Amino acid sequence: MNRYKKILKPGGLVHLKTDSTFFYEYTMDVIKERNLNLLFSTNDLYKNCPEGREELTRIKTYYETLFTGRGEDIKYCCFQLD
Repeated sequence: MNRYKKILKPGGLVHLKTDSTFFYEYTMDVIKERNLNLLFSTNDLYKNCPEGREELTRIKTYYETLFTGRGEDIKYCCFQLD
């Protein structure tokens, strides 16, 4: 979280998209512990994409393509540090 704070402007958003269940759950725990402003989260972005935010699923990284091709879910959360 400290690294995010160094690069984000005040009020900026963190958009985390990952195939790692461990990293997603860890991040969700930290958000809760630090009482951060969680705007949206899902453990399956392609089944639960927020309406009006379809751009989150349009661009896929190499690894995202690889893991979704194997049937693995992509997790996503959006939160603020302040």
